[in-house]
Amino acid sequence: MPAKKTEIIFILLLLFFSFYLRLFPLEASHYWDESVYLQHAEVFSSGKTNYDELASRPPFLSFIISLGYIFWHNMYMAQLVVTFINSLGVIALYYLIKRIVNWQAAVIGSLLLSISPFVLEQSHYILTDIPALSLLTISILFYYNSLDANPDEIHHYLFTSGFVFGLSILTRFTSLFFFLFFLVVFLMHKDKCRRHWRRFLLGVFTPLSVYFIFAQIKYGFFLYTFIKGQVIVSASSPEPFSFYITNFQEIFGIPVIIGLILAITFLAVELFKRPKQTTRKYAFKDLAAFLFTSITLFVYFSSMVHKEERYLAPIFFAIYTLAAYGLSYPALLSSNRRFATIYTVFVVLLIFAANASALTEHLGKPLVNSAKTDTIIVAEFLKGEVKDDTPVYAAFNYPVLAYYSGKETKAILQRQEKLECTDESFAEYYIKKNGYLVFFPNVKTYEQAFVNYSSMQDCKYLYKVKDIAGAVIYKFR
Repeated sequence: MPAKKTEIIFILLLLFFSFYLRLFPLEASHYWDESVYLQHAEVFSSGKTNYDELASRPPFLSFIISLGYIFWHNMYMAQLVVTFINSLGVIALYYLIKRIVNWQAAVIGSLLLSISPFVLEQSHYILTDIPALSLLTISILFYYNSLDANPDEIHHYLFTSGFVFGLSILTRFTSLFFFLFFLVVFLMHKDKCRRHWRRFLLGVFTPLSVYFIFAQIKYGFFLYTFIKGQVIVSASSPEPFSFYITNFQEIFGIPVIIGLILAITFLAVELFKRPKQTTRKYAFKDLAAFLFTSITLFVYFSSMVHKEERYLAPIFFAIYTLAAYGLSYPALLSSNRRFATIYTVFVVLLIFAANASALTEHLGKPLVNSAKTDTIIVAEFLKGEVKDDTPVYAAFNYPVLAYYSGKETKAILQRQEKLECTDESFAEYYIKKNGYLVFFPNVKTYEQAFVNYSSMQDCKYLYKVKDIAGAVIYKFR
């Protein structure tokens, strides 16, 4: 274990480095899902009602951003809040790995997470995946702290663990599946936690109950948002079961893959050793639980219809812990402190070398990226063009139009028949013949599959307002 002063310096440098890499460049443009969470922050902070997806999206990330708006109401504050949460996750992972394995593995694992190109990219966005991972990691850390606590303090740690886990569920609904992990580790440590598991559940349901009451009042059923969110995802275009396997290297990188292979190998070797032949210096059963959770949830996420690489983020705490264990194994076995330190430094240098190209590219970016996407240019035009009580209908990028224009925005969702210039078609698509229609015929999207653009061009109900940034804006006469 390093000297306390050395460890504090390392933690501060790790926090600063992680925060800097995740924050910059500050972005002037945000895409679809990011705009949804930014819009929800406006709903919470300013009471805006021009657009929301609260009926199917988790609320906590937007809520915490809205609290940041108390100090500075600017979308850069949203990036600051998200970056801070994501950076805390790196520190939490350090202490979690240190508790389960040792400090050498903690250094390796936290650095892997800190500078992973994929994690860096996803941590930069205003999305729920990495914040949910951070909260989940913090929750698990509190759980393990409860195992080391005095009997009078165990229930405090378990309540806090449950509370933060509840927040992770309200950050990303799929965090709910990590009840499986907690069930496994509670059974493993039942002698320590048997009398206090109710405190954990009380912690979980403290934030959830507030949200359930809100959902029951607003939507008529307390699980409505969970169900609707799953229905929307299930209706998306299916990806093959092998999607995550195919993209495994892109998501995790070579160092993590090598660490995982070594971890599985060493765990198997340790498993078949006779008890008298091994003196384990780490929590073998806990690592086995991490491996079981990773495999089980990896298979579950692979079975989901809609897949994106970032959807695997909640299991990163287990993947990176296992990889750190695998890469640090020689240091773990050594009784020579000097060798263990030199070996750890060597592995750290290899990790930096493996990610040098991506880090150099990232550090070469400007501190502020003021470039605006075409959709934002369209939104800014609508902001000046549209009167406050006039709706804007769009079939593509409607959350972006809503957030950046501040105007009432309604989504045109695909139906069986194409959208035509007829009373029946407008009625089928729930379009009242009032307001603006925004189409993106030059952008290859699903919009092209169900909008008859030629019908719109000759429509007797519409006149063209403007061609701008790849969009065509119409207004009802």
